[in-house]
Amino acid sequence: VQYRPETHGWKNYMTLIAIILALIVGRALGDGGKLLSMRWFEVLINRLEKQLSSYRLWDSPGGILISVGIPLVVLALVLHLLDEFFFLLPFLVSVLVLYLCLGFELFDHNIDNYRQALEQGNTEAAQDAAADILAADISRRGSDDFPGVLGSLFRQSNDRIFAVLFWFLVLGPLGALLYRLVYEVLQLRHDIHGAFTDSARQLYYILNWPCLRLTILAYALVGSLIHTIDVWRDQDDLSLAQDDNLLPAAGMAAIACGDMDDGEDTESRLYCIEHADGLVKRSLLLWLTLIALSTISGWLT
Repeated sequence: VQYRPETHGWKNYMTLIAIILALIVGRALGDGGKLLSMRWFEVLINRLEKQLSSYRLWDSPGGILISVGIPLVVLALVLHLLDEFFFLLPFLVSVLVLYLCLGFELFDHNIDNYRQALEQGNTEAAQDAAADILAADISRRGSDDFPGVLGSLFRQSNDRIFAVLFWFLVLGPLGALLYRLVYEVLQLRHDIHGAFTDSARQLYYILNWPCLRLTILAYALVGSLIHTIDVWRDQDDLSLAQDDNLLPAAGMAAIACGDMDDGEDTESRLYCIEHADGLVKRSLLLWLTLIALSTISGWLT
């Protein structure tokens, strides 16, 4: 009989270990995009569109489901086949997939560049850093003033870190890859209007609905609880039609920067950007702590 460690309780610890390893690798090597470009996914979508655009299926939710479904099926088959050889192989693939899906290093890099430009009083460098931040925001609705840039960073903390972790917890590597692929579709086609992009955006809203609220809850617990809850209660109508301003408003309330405007002095901007960075990192630490506690307690199966 082949030995399966999960029958001896090891499976409960694999998720936590995978997350920690993926974050460590990300810190050591940078984001996975430096090692494996998502260009392959863009090529896949373009080929599918060329073959299926004449069919009604493409201009429906079926188009996006096919696009993200093919890589997910391939990954599921790989995990199944590897499990037949050695139980640690699927675990290592899971760590790799999570590492490739996370974008924590880019988030940190953008914040550091913007902070340094503000500290040096380099207006041109600050504008370039702001442009980089906004370019990585799939909503593309942030303005290039300071509140817009700060709000974009809060949205990206959810898109690049917390939502990926959430779906990894729920569905394993398939969940993390699913969210990242939908995110990539919107990144690639943010300026293209059509049924395919609209379906991708609706799927993104569905996947993001629980993640967004858990991120706000984390912000409230590690930041200003009362101010964050007030903003959350006032602006959240609980609909799937996501308000792109909800998370930025909650984040700025959590660090007491809700009244910030573009006319603030450099010292005030540095205060807000440093506290935004700290808020995200404390929220991540809170997530890891709760995952560890639930794992040790046997709640995570």
